[in-house]
Amino acid sequence: MNKQFQSQIAKRLGNEFSGLYSIETNQLLQRKGFLVILKNWKFKAIRHLATDYGNPGFFSPSRLPAPIVISEKFLQEAGTVFPLEFSVFKSHYQLILGDDLLKDLKIEAVSLVRECDREIKQKMLSFCSSTIACGLQAKELQNILKKLTAEILEILAAILRASGSEDGCAVTDIVAKFALLAELELPHFDLLVKLIVTKGKIDRKICTDAIEQIAEEFDLVGGVIAGWAKNGIP
Repeated sequence: MNKQFQSQIAKRLGNEFSGLYSIETNQLLQRKGFLVILKNWKFKAIRHLATDYGNPGFFSPSRLPAPIVISEKFLQEAGTVFPLEFSVFKSHYQLILGDDLLKDLKIEAVSLVRECDREIKQKMLSFCSSTIACGLQAKELQNILKKLTAEILEILAAILRASGSEDGCAVTDIVAKFALLAELELPHFDLLVKLIVTKGKIDRKICTDAIEQIAEEFDLVGGVIAGWAKNGIP
C-alpha cells in the first residue's frame, strides 16, 4: 500500500478511523495483509474501502487480500473470542497510522489454548483426509506437509507467547522451544521447518520415508495441547 493511500484511508474514514496496521509474517507462515480499526463499525467505511481497493495502485507493488476491518468494541472482545487469530495479529502487525490499540490487547491464555486445541484437531482431520485422497504421492505430500507445518507452527508460536517463552524466538527455533516446554522429542517436525525456511520446500524423500514419524509427532503435539486445554500450560 503506497503512502498516498495510507493517508487517504484516514482522511476518507474521518472521525471513525482509529488505526491502520500492516502484516507480513516470516517466510514459513506467509501472511500478508492489512488491518483497519474503526471507532464504530459503519458500513459506509466498507463502501469507502471497497472503492479504494478497486484502484490498481492501492496495494502496490502487488495485489494483496482486502483488509480486515473491525471496530474498537470488536477488538476489546477479540482476545477472548478469537484469541489465536489476534495473538498472531498482535505479534506480527505493524502500526502504520493512528492509535496502537493492539499493543494493549489482552489475550486470555485459557481461551487461547482451548482454541489451539480445536484448531490442531481440525488440522489433523484435514491432514488425514488429504493424505488418503492423494494416495501418498510424494508431490502431493510435499504440499500437504508444507501447509500443515506452517499452520501448526503458528499454533505453537501462540502457545509459546501465552507461556512467555516466545520472545525473540526465531521461526526455526519454535519447534525446539515447544518440545522443551512439552518435554517431547520432535526431530522430524523440527527438520521440516528448517527445510522450508532454508530451501522453501520439503524433500520428496523425507515425505515418503518419514511420513509415519512426522504424523506421529504431529499427533503428540496435539495430545499435549489437549492436556493443556484441560489443565493449563505448565
